[in-house]
Amino acid sequence: MPHETRWWIQPPGPDESLRSVLGRAAAMYECSPDDLWGSLNKDAVEVCGDVEDPSCAAMCRMARALGVAPKVLRSHCSPDAPWRLAPDAGASYCPECWNEDIRSGRPRMLRRSWRHVLRTHCPMHRLPLQLARDTWATGSVRTHYPSCTFTLDERQTLDLIEDFGVTLEKSLYFREPWPSGWGASPAGARSLITSVSFNLGRTRDFAPSHCVYARGNLSDLVHGPRRMLDPLRQPEWEAFRALGNPAVRRAAIWIAAWALIPDLPEKFSPGRFPRHVVVLDS
Repeated sequence: MPHETRWWIQPPGPDESLRSVLGRAAAMYECSPDDLWGSLNKDAVEVCGDVEDPSCAAMCRMARALGVAPKVLRSHCSPDAPWRLAPDAGASYCPECWNEDIRSGRPRMLRRSWRHVLRTHCPMHRLPLQLARDTWATGSVRTHYPSCTFTLDERQTLDLIEDFGVTLEKSLYFREPWPSGWGASPAGARSLITSVSFNLGRTRDFAPSHCVYARGNLSDLVHGPRRMLDPLRQPEWEAFRALGNPAVRRAAIWIAAWALIPDLPEKFSPGRFPRHVVVLDS
Protein backbone atom coordinates (compact mmCIF):
# COMPACT_ATOMS: atom_id res chain seq x y z
CA MET A 1 0.00 0.00 0.00
CA PRO A 2 1.49 3.39 -0.97
CA HIS A 3 2.39 5.87 1.75
CA GLU A 4 4.82 8.50 0.51
CA THR A 5 4.64 7.44 -3.12
CA ARG A 6 2.79 9.09 -5.96
CA TRP A 7 -0.78 7.93 -6.63
CA TRP A 8 -0.74 7.20 -10.35
CA ILE A 9 -4.30 8.26 -11.07
CA GLN A 10 -5.77 11.20 -12.91
CA PRO A 11 -6.15 14.38 -10.81
CA PRO A 12 -9.62 15.50 -9.69
CA GLY A 13 -12.05 16.10 -12.51
CA PRO A 14 -14.80 18.72 -12.76
CA ASP A 15 -16.79 18.87 -9.49
CA GLU A 16 -15.27 15.56 -8.35
CA SER A 17 -15.43 14.89 -4.63
CA LEU A 18 -12.28 14.07 -2.71
CA ARG A 19 -13.92 10.85 -1.54
CA SER A 20 -14.23 9.90 -5.21
CA VAL A 21 -10.53 10.65 -5.77
CA LEU A 22 -9.61 8.50 -2.77
CA GLY A 23 -11.89 5.72 -4.03
CA ARG A 24 -10.19 5.70 -7.43
CA ALA A 25 -6.74 5.56 -5.81
CA ALA A 26 -7.80 2.76 -3.47
CA ALA A 27 -9.18 0.78 -6.41
CA MET A 28 -5.83 1.02 -8.21
CA TYR A 29 -3.90 -0.18 -5.15
CA GLU A 30 -6.51 -2.83 -4.31
CA CYS A 31 -7.18 -1.64 -0.78
CA SER A 32 -10.05 0.05 0.99
CA PRO A 33 -10.34 3.85 0.93
CA ASP A 34 -10.15 3.90 4.74
CA ASP A 35 -6.91 1.92 4.70
CA LEU A 36 -5.38 4.17 2.04
CA TRP A 37 -6.37 7.32 3.95
CA GLY A 38 -4.89 5.82 7.11
CA SER A 39 -1.67 4.93 5.30
CA LEU A 40 -1.36 8.44 3.87
CA ASN A 41 -1.70 9.97 7.33
CA LYS A 42 -0.08 7.28 9.49
CA ASP A 43 2.68 9.56 10.78
CA ALA A 44 0.43 12.57 11.35
CA VAL A 45 0.48 14.16 14.79
CA GLU A 46 -2.54 16.38 14.11
CA VAL A 47 -6.20 15.49 13.64
CA CYS A 48 -6.50 14.82 9.91
CA GLY A 49 -10.25 15.20 9.53
CA ASP A 50 -12.44 13.47 6.97
CA VAL A 51 -11.21 13.15 3.40
CA GLU A 52 -13.97 15.51 2.25
CA ASP A 53 -12.77 18.18 4.70
CA PRO A 54 -9.15 17.36 5.55
CA SER A 55 -6.80 19.33 7.73
CA CYS A 56 -4.30 21.56 5.92
CA ALA A 57 -1.50 19.06 6.53
CA ALA A 58 -3.59 16.11 5.31
CA MET A 59 -4.61 18.08 2.24
CA CYS A 60 -0.96 18.82 1.46
CA ARG A 61 -0.09 15.13 1.79
CA MET A 62 -2.95 14.19 -0.54
CA ALA A 63 -1.89 16.90 -3.00
CA ARG A 64 1.68 15.54 -3.08
CA ALA A 65 0.35 12.03 -3.67
CA LEU A 66 -1.68 13.32 -6.61
CA GLY A 67 1.00 15.62 -7.98
CA VAL A 68 -1.16 18.76 -7.77
CA ALA A 69 -1.06 21.98 -5.78
CA PRO A 70 -3.01 21.99 -2.49
CA LYS A 71 -5.16 24.87 -3.75
CA VAL A 72 -6.45 22.54 -6.47
CA LEU A 73 -7.80 20.17 -3.83
CA ARG A 74 -9.25 22.97 -1.72
CA SER A 75 -11.86 23.68 -4.39
CA HIS A 76 -13.00 20.03 -4.20
CA CYS A 77 -13.61 19.98 -0.44
CA SER A 78 -17.13 19.37 0.87
CA PRO A 79 -17.30 20.12 4.60
CA ASP A 80 -20.03 18.25 6.42
CA ALA A 81 -23.30 20.18 6.54
CA PRO A 82 -26.92 19.32 7.40
CA TRP A 83 -28.04 19.67 3.77
CA ARG A 84 -25.45 17.17 2.57
CA LEU A 85 -25.52 13.40 2.77
CA ALA A 86 -23.58 11.95 5.66
CA PRO A 87 -19.93 11.23 4.78
CA ASP A 88 -20.45 7.47 4.96
CA ALA A 89 -23.69 7.43 2.93
CA GLY A 90 -23.62 5.31 -0.21
CA ALA A 91 -22.73 6.79 -3.58
CA SER A 92 -25.10 7.68 -6.40
CA TYR A 93 -24.42 8.60 -10.01
CA CYS A 94 -25.88 10.19 -13.12
CA PRO A 95 -25.74 7.82 -16.14
CA GLU A 96 -25.12 10.63 -18.61
CA CYS A 97 -22.30 12.15 -16.54
CA TRP A 98 -20.58 8.76 -16.50
CA ASN A 99 -21.14 8.44 -20.26
CA GLU A 100 -19.42 11.80 -20.67
CA ASP A 101 -16.53 10.62 -18.48
CA ILE A 102 -16.07 7.55 -20.65
CA ARG A 103 -16.30 9.51 -23.92
CA SER A 104 -13.72 12.00 -22.62
CA GLY A 105 -11.30 9.28 -21.55
CA ARG A 106 -11.73 10.15 -17.86
CA PRO A 107 -12.39 7.64 -15.09
CA ARG A 108 -15.90 7.56 -13.71
CA MET A 109 -16.13 10.17 -10.97
CA LEU A 110 -18.55 11.01 -8.17
CA ARG A 111 -19.61 14.66 -8.19
CA ARG A 112 -20.01 16.88 -5.14
CA SER A 113 -23.31 18.15 -6.54
CA TRP A 114 -24.77 14.66 -6.12
CA ARG A 115 -24.36 14.82 -2.33
CA HIS A 116 -27.36 17.00 -1.46
CA VAL A 117 -29.66 15.00 0.79
CA LEU A 118 -32.90 16.60 -0.48
CA ARG A 119 -31.91 16.63 -4.16
CA THR A 120 -32.07 13.48 -6.24
CA HIS A 121 -31.47 14.82 -9.76
CA CYS A 122 -28.20 15.52 -11.53
CA PRO A 123 -28.20 19.33 -11.84
CA MET A 124 -26.38 19.10 -15.16
CA HIS A 125 -28.72 16.73 -17.00
CA ARG A 126 -31.89 16.77 -14.83
CA LEU A 127 -31.74 12.98 -14.78
CA PRO A 128 -32.64 11.01 -11.63
CA LEU A 129 -29.58 9.85 -9.73
CA GLN A 130 -29.17 6.10 -9.32
CA LEU A 131 -27.50 4.09 -6.58
CA ALA A 132 -23.92 3.14 -7.45
CA ARG A 133 -22.50 -0.20 -6.47
CA ASP A 134 -19.86 -0.23 -3.76
CA THR A 135 -17.45 -1.42 -6.46
CA TRP A 136 -18.11 1.57 -8.74
CA ALA A 137 -14.38 2.41 -8.88
CA THR A 138 -13.19 -1.16 -9.46
CA GLY A 139 -15.81 -2.56 -11.84
CA SER A 140 -15.15 -2.77 -15.55
CA VAL A 141 -15.91 0.41 -17.46
CA ARG A 142 -19.03 0.05 -19.54
CA THR A 143 -19.19 1.64 -22.96
CA HIS A 144 -22.60 3.15 -22.23
CA TYR A 145 -24.89 3.71 -19.26
CA PRO A 146 -28.47 3.68 -20.50
CA SER A 147 -30.81 6.41 -19.30
CA CYS A 148 -34.46 5.62 -18.78
CA THR A 149 -37.04 7.20 -21.02
CA PHE A 150 -40.08 8.58 -19.24
CA THR A 151 -43.66 9.34 -20.11
CA LEU A 152 -44.85 12.90 -19.55
CA ASP A 153 -46.53 11.93 -16.26
CA GLU A 154 -43.39 10.14 -15.04
CA ARG A 155 -41.22 13.11 -15.92
CA GLN A 156 -43.59 15.47 -14.15
CA THR A 157 -43.60 13.26 -11.05
CA LEU A 158 -39.81 13.25 -10.90
CA ASP A 159 -39.75 17.02 -11.39
CA LEU A 160 -42.31 17.46 -8.60
CA ILE A 161 -40.12 15.47 -6.20
CA GLU A 162 -36.95 17.33 -7.17
CA ASP A 163 -38.51 20.78 -7.06
CA PHE A 164 -40.07 20.14 -3.66
CA GLY A 165 -36.74 18.93 -2.29
CA VAL A 166 -34.86 21.94 -3.69
CA THR A 167 -37.45 24.36 -2.28
CA LEU A 168 -37.27 22.68 1.13
CA GLU A 169 -33.47 22.78 1.18
CA LYS A 170 -33.41 26.47 0.33
CA SER A 171 -36.03 27.31 2.96
CA LEU A 172 -34.48 25.19 5.70
CA TYR A 173 -30.85 26.17 5.25
CA PHE A 174 -30.58 29.28 3.07
CA ARG A 175 -33.39 31.47 4.42
CA GLU A 176 -35.49 31.52 1.27
CA PRO A 177 -39.25 31.90 1.82
CA TRP A 178 -41.50 28.88 2.12
CA PRO A 179 -44.21 29.07 -0.57
CA SER A 180 -47.41 30.63 0.73
CA GLY A 181 -50.24 28.14 0.70
CA TRP A 182 -48.08 25.09 1.23
CA GLY A 183 -48.86 23.13 4.37
CA ALA A 184 -46.80 23.04 7.55
CA SER A 185 -43.42 24.82 7.62
CA PRO A 186 -39.98 23.81 6.41
CA ALA A 187 -39.26 22.17 9.76
CA GLY A 188 -42.61 20.39 9.64
CA ALA A 189 -41.96 19.16 6.10
CA ARG A 190 -38.57 17.79 7.18
CA SER A 191 -40.25 16.06 10.14
CA LEU A 192 -42.78 14.45 7.80
CA ILE A 193 -40.05 13.21 5.46
CA THR A 194 -38.12 11.55 8.26
CA SER A 195 -41.20 10.12 9.97
CA VAL A 196 -42.21 8.15 6.85
CA SER A 197 -38.66 6.95 6.11
CA PHE A 198 -38.08 4.86 9.23
CA ASN A 199 -39.70 2.56 11.71
CA LEU A 200 -40.51 4.86 14.64
CA GLY A 201 -42.36 2.18 16.55
CA ARG A 202 -41.17 -0.20 19.23
CA THR A 203 -40.97 -3.45 17.27
CA ARG A 204 -39.49 -4.49 13.92
CA ASP A 205 -41.74 -3.23 11.13
CA PHE A 206 -41.85 -1.61 7.69
CA ALA A 207 -41.37 2.14 7.25
CA PRO A 208 -44.51 3.98 6.04
CA SER A 209 -42.81 4.85 2.74
CA HIS A 210 -42.73 1.12 2.02
CA CYS A 211 -46.27 1.64 0.69
CA VAL A 212 -45.29 4.15 -2.00
CA TYR A 213 -46.58 2.93 -5.34
CA ALA A 214 -44.66 4.03 -8.44
CA ARG A 215 -45.56 2.54 -11.78
CA GLY A 216 -43.65 1.86 -14.97
CA ASN A 217 -40.16 3.27 -15.29
CA LEU A 218 -40.37 4.83 -11.83
CA SER A 219 -40.66 1.55 -9.95
CA ASP A 220 -36.89 1.19 -9.42
CA LEU A 221 -36.27 4.92 -9.06
CA VAL A 222 -38.88 5.71 -6.38
CA HIS A 223 -39.54 3.26 -3.58
CA GLY A 224 -39.39 3.00 0.19
CA PRO A 225 -37.20 0.54 2.11
CA ARG A 226 -37.99 -2.93 0.79
CA ARG A 227 -37.42 -4.78 4.04
CA MET A 228 -38.55 -4.60 7.64
CA LEU A 229 -36.56 -2.22 9.82
CA ASP A 230 -35.59 -2.25 13.46
CA PRO A 231 -36.88 0.69 15.52
CA LEU A 232 -34.80 3.79 14.88
CA ARG A 233 -32.20 4.41 17.57
CA GLN A 234 -30.61 7.66 16.36
CA PRO A 235 -31.74 11.23 15.53
CA GLU A 236 -34.11 11.09 12.57
CA TRP A 237 -32.40 13.69 10.37
CA GLU A 238 -28.98 12.10 10.82
CA ALA A 239 -30.50 8.75 9.87
CA PHE A 240 -32.05 10.33 6.76
CA ARG A 241 -28.71 11.88 5.81
CA ALA A 242 -27.22 8.38 5.88
CA LEU A 243 -29.67 7.10 3.23
CA GLY A 244 -27.45 6.81 0.20
CA ASN A 245 -30.14 5.31 -2.03
CA PRO A 246 -31.83 8.23 -3.84
CA ALA A 247 -34.87 6.05 -4.60
CA VAL A 248 -35.69 5.80 -0.88
CA ARG A 249 -35.24 9.54 -0.35
CA ARG A 250 -37.43 10.26 -3.39
CA ALA A 251 -40.26 8.21 -1.93
CA ALA A 252 -40.28 10.21 1.31
CA ILE A 253 -40.02 13.57 -0.47
CA TRP A 254 -42.88 12.53 -2.78
CA ILE A 255 -45.13 11.78 0.20
CA ALA A 256 -44.36 15.20 1.70
CA ALA A 257 -45.01 16.99 -1.59
CA TRP A 258 -48.35 15.20 -1.99
CA ALA A 259 -49.36 16.02 1.58
CA LEU A 260 -48.27 19.66 1.68
CA ILE A 261 -48.79 21.11 -1.82
CA PRO A 262 -52.48 21.90 -2.32
CA ASP A 263 -54.50 21.01 -5.40
CA LEU A 264 -52.12 18.52 -6.96
CA PRO A 265 -53.84 16.37 -9.58
CA GLU A 266 -54.61 12.79 -8.55
CA LYS A 267 -52.00 11.49 -11.01
CA PHE A 268 -49.32 12.66 -8.58
CA SER A 269 -50.55 10.47 -5.74
CA PRO A 270 -47.80 8.26 -4.25
CA GLY A 271 -50.32 5.66 -3.12
CA ARG A 272 -52.49 5.30 -0.06
CA PHE A 273 -51.38 8.37 1.81
CA PRO A 274 -53.63 11.14 3.16
CA ARG A 275 -53.92 14.22 1.02
CA HIS A 276 -53.40 16.55 3.96
CA VAL A 277 -51.66 15.66 7.19
CA VAL A 278 -51.12 17.29 10.53
CA VAL A 279 -47.41 17.87 11.00
CA LEU A 280 -45.92 18.90 14.31
CA ASP A 281 -43.20 21.45 13.67
CA SER A 282 -39.92 20.58 15.34
